[in-house]
Amino acid sequence: MLGVVYHFVVKAARVLLRNVGEGADQIQLVAGYISENFAEPLTLAEVAGMAGMEKTYFSKRFKELTGFNFSSYLAQVRLRAAKTAFDHENEHQ
Repeated sequence: MLGVVYHFVVKAARVLLRNVGEGADQIQLVAGYISENFAEPLTLAEVAGMAGMEKTYFSKRFKELTGFNFSSYLAQVRLRAAKTAFDHENEHQ
């Protein structure tokens, strides 16, 4: 399950590295945090604070650098993890 999530995060990290600029390092760290903690109830305010940014600015930079808004990114990570778990369970039946 984590392999697919890891692949998704690596892909997102490549996008981040191509779009170096103000806040890129913080956004990359937050993306990694999301991939490791996607099962927790994460909020925009929480992750923006982790990046040391206001929510509005964080949202703008996150979308610019990842191509997703925070909610969509979190949902994608969660869906990929769920699909991986489902596929893994079906393989062993």
